[in-house]
Amino acid sequence: MIEKERKKKSGVQCIVLPKRTHLKANEPTKKRKSKEKYDVKYLKSAHKHSIYNQKEIMESDICGCFNCKQIFQPNEIFNWCDEDNPKGSTALCPICYIDAVIGSKSGYPVDEQEFLKEMNEHWLS
Repeated sequence: MIEKERKKKSGVQCIVLPKRTHLKANEPTKKRKSKEKYDVKYLKSAHKHSIYNQKEIMESDICGCFNCKQIFQPNEIFNWCDEDNPKGSTALCPICYIDAVIGSKSGYPVDEQEFLKEMNEHWLS
């Protein structure tokens, strides 16, 4: 149980609790490992290709999902979301049904497990 210290200041009773450590709003909850191959800027840029990506996906040779870390052909994707959005539909992974799919047309190494792993750790962990 946390011990409380009661103080009386100018007729007002105050309760002083022990200090807690607080995280700032943009401070990461865990430190990134120095051995990671891709920096945060690169991962953020790649993430933009996981939304409204139907055209890019259909023009890709291969796709990767950074949720389940599986690699598959674009013609295996049958489920899309955001179909009414003028920017385009978003691919859902045919294996895990999550919108974490990036196609090779994006220029990112979607066929590399290390890339999919780091995307997963950055965005979904």
